[in-house]
Amino acid sequence: MVARSLEQRNAVDLASNCSLGDLLEIAGATLPEDSLRQLSIERLGSRLPALASPGAAYAAEPQYWRSLKHEFHLLVCTDDKKYAALRKQLEGFGKHADKAVVAAIATAMASVVGVLASVLASFVAILLIAFLKLGKEAFCAVDTLDLKAA
Repeated sequence: MVARSLEQRNAVDLASNCSLGDLLEIAGATLPEDSLRQLSIERLGSRLPALASPGAAYAAEPQYWRSLKHEFHLLVCTDDKKYAALRKQLEGFGKHADKAVVAAIATAMASVVGVLASVLASFVAILLIAFLKLGKEAFCAVDTLDLKAA
């Protein structure tokens, strides 16, 4: 029980390290600002394959977004040991460490998702935006992120 409450506290601390404005700026590096304002986070996420492999044709579209959401969920909603070291690393970041938080998460998840960390960064940022907007309990309870980033 103590370990579980520690993990929950760490997730909340993670949110306090980031601001919506800075995360929107990070997401805007890859995703057009009008898309951030008009499309749901889920729709933005569906663009990940096109950004990961521009011009590629797939027999079945890769499930990069689903995989990233699953891994992010493991990080912030569970005490899965897979991300214990990353949680510990994130604890060391201070306030306004948005870029460091996004980079650490994107780097840790890149090989699992199968996409370069530089491409994942914008999508990690929009997941953090959803996490901040919804709060931990609501974020961890939903499968589809039908809210806008901006």
